Amino acid sequence: IVDSAYYLVEMFDVDGFRFDLLGLIDKKTIDELKTKILKIKPSAIFYGEGWNILTPLEEKEKVTIENAFINPDFSFFNDTFRDIIKGSAFDVSQKGYIGGEESYKSGVIYSMLGSSYKTIYGPRFLSPEQSINYVECHDNHTLFDKLVASNPEEDEETILKRVRLGNALVLLALGVPFIHMGQEIGLTKYGLNNTYNFLDRFNQMDYKMVERRQEMVQELKSLIALRKMITFYTEKELSKILPTFTFAELDHGALVIKKENAVVGKLKGDLLFVINPSTETLFYNLKDYYCLLSAYEGEALCDLVSTRNLTIPPISYRVLLKTNPKKERGK
Repeated sequence: IVDSAYYLVEMFDVDGFRFDLLGLIDKKTIDELKTKILKIKPSAIFYGEGWNILTPLEEKEKVTIENAFINPDFSFFNDTFRDIIKGSAFDVSQKGYIGGEESYKSGVIYSMLGSSYKTIYGPRFLSPEQSINYVECHDNHTLFDKLVASNPEEDEETILKRVRLGNALVLLALGVPFIHMGQEIGLTKYGLNNTYNFLDRFNQMDYKMVERRQEMVQELKSLIALRKMITFYTEKELSKILPTFTFAELDHGALVIKKENAVVGKLKGDLLFVINPSTETLFYNLKDYYCLLSAYEGEALCDLVSTRNLTIPPISYRVLLKTNPKKERGK
């Protein structure tokens, strides 16, 4: 394993490795692999499925998500994030937060902090960079199909709103965002679970759907660009950023996440993530002037229409930045 990985980096300059069923590999092997690879490629990344699989290995010798604290520089698929946000991957009828299950809102706060800070649960990781945040991958149902199963009474338009909300939470949470092919447009596997042994039509990208749902593609691109400009996502010392986060719970499971003094490209100010998973229109008094934040071609855009009274449409999110009140009043 070590020699093969070293060869791939040395010969092909691969960026890192994703390990399937990581719990089958012992810690000594993984440590040796990391040490050898990082000497020739310091930027290499390592992540995998940290499920605790039954093997003859002692628990402390396993590279599992439960042992994240003794396996630094290694990231794990975060199944807690997954199940809080979308509901259980193994019970498709179970709703998660984006499906409208209000009781998960405390879990969402935990998840948005990279599962690395004690809230309702203890920290799972040394830092958020160990958390691979995802709601869809090659295993199990696509996010769209999961939401169709958990919210069978809803039409396609509503389901796609929930997909967009789920995609946004993956991109806005502390940690490493993981986006599966087609997730950005609500791709379907026609309700099937694992399709590794099915024909191409169940697994291929639908480029006609990409054209039809181009707005969803552009939304995800903008979120990715925006995330790249927000500096706290690359901060590794939790003690520097966690005290600057505050949270407010609104009606119907909605949340307001505030990050003080955020730097977003050339802009700076208090940053708000406002999340509404419900089918209700909500109203929130910001108590100051904020503008809607987005990104385009590498620039952070602050919508000129600033407001202190925010309307939050059903099943939606807003990213806002605090603006200069005096400047706004002078317009």
